[in-house]
Amino acid sequence: MDNQDISETHSSSTAPAQHVTARGCLVWRMGGLEVALRPGGLLLLGSIEALFDVRCWQLASPGPPALGAHVAATVMTLLIVVLTMLHESGHALAFRLQGAWPVRITLHGGGGMCAAVVVEDSAGRALVRALAGPAVAGLVLTLWLTLCRGLALSPVWQLSATTVTAVGLCNVLVDTLPLHPRSDGVQALRAVLWLVCRRQPDQCAVLYLWRPLILAALAPVFALLGAATGLIPGGPTTTTVVALVTLALCVVPSAVIAQHALVRCGNAIRGLRPACCDTRT
Repeated sequence: MDNQDISETHSSSTAPAQHVTARGCLVWRMGGLEVALRPGGLLLLGSIEALFDVRCWQLASPGPPALGAHVAATVMTLLIVVLTMLHESGHALAFRLQGAWPVRITLHGGGGMCAAVVVEDSAGRALVRALAGPAVAGLVLTLWLTLCRGLALSPVWQLSATTVTAVGLCNVLVDTLPLHPRSDGVQALRAVLWLVCRRQPDQCAVLYLWRPLILAALAPVFALLGAATGLIPGGPTTTTVVALVTLALCVVPSAVIAQHALVRCGNAIRGLRPACCDTRT
């Protein structure tokens, strides 16, 4: 299952925290914190629970499912929700410590989102907000792994614990990398460029110049790690695919720069062209 669909998290630091209406979603308000569960979030959680209930018990033990297998599917889904909420709570805590209030956490069909109104921002504050969610999620996963190692679990519950761990680890990895335009990785990249250049970077430069280059550098690294651990099969086919992906990512910045140059050249030519006479009678 794609973890980006399960728990993709991102922080909209400059988006206005509009008041969420109760129509069509469930809303909980605790002081200045608002938690909203949208219909897409309900559908996503129901789909996850159904998949776990139908498939995971078959992998854990053959034969008709026991009551414990159905309970385990529900518990797994709830734990994934808890991991998502804790991830977003890291962003919410950073927002609160920086004086942004109120804060809204939303669970939707794509995962979770944390948003608040930020009046005055800086590169350091933006970097702290971007990394707060993955940091809290990583700490929670460390405590979770420590707890699971000390427990003697049945096959069904052992599979449940492994599944939740895999979901959490993949979520932290995917969200920390600059994959999705609104992921924490992209927000962190924007903050780092802001620190280095001492001015806010252009969104186009973040998404289409620096992000492809970083992903191009990471592609062979992950391929080597995958081959070393046995998660990715080695061989000429894998090497060719990784090389093509890396090359395609490296081409993106050059194409964007060329496109902008052509647009500027076209605008300059149009500016020098004499105005046409109106021939209408």
